[in-house]
Amino acid sequence: IPNFKGDGKDKITIFQLLTHTSGLPAYLPFYKKCKDYLGSINYICEEVKLNPNKNVEYSDLNFILLGRILEILGG
Repeated sequence: IPNFKGDGKDKITIFQLLTHTSGLPAYLPFYKKCKDYLGSINYICEEVKLNPNKNVEYSDLNFILLGRILEILGG
């Protein structure tokens, strides 16, 4: 995802997204901040800060990004 960078985001792997060890927060109230799906993707990419602790934290954001990656790869 081109704008998923900075703050160490460009170092996150697919494995980390799948295993919830990316450092992304568990939940964000997208309904308060975003108007649509792509708005939520952009918000994750540009506004969300990573937690440097690499413990497992189950996060919807991991799978939202994985879905977007699959969309991009699949055309």
